Amino acid sequence: SRNIFEVRKPKGTNNKRPVVCLTKQHEYVAEFPSILEAAIACGNATNSSSINKVVHGKCKTAFGFKWMYKEDYERSVV
Repeated sequence: SRNIFEVRKPKGTNNKRPVVCLTKQHEYVAEFPSILEAAIACGNATNSSSINKVVHGKCKTAFGFKWMYKEDYERSVV
């Protein structure tokens, strides 16, 4: 029997969306190729769902920062 916690999503680039990290004052901090890589950079690879909640508007911040999908950020800046 397999452990359900060992099931991994296939590693394809098609499900990656770049995200932008912002301060609470909306100042640009950094850009990451995906939510998972952003969570790893914040030192918490197991909690990428908190960033996911922010980009979808369910939470205001994760790891002390605001987060947006890159395309949404670029639209808001123009």
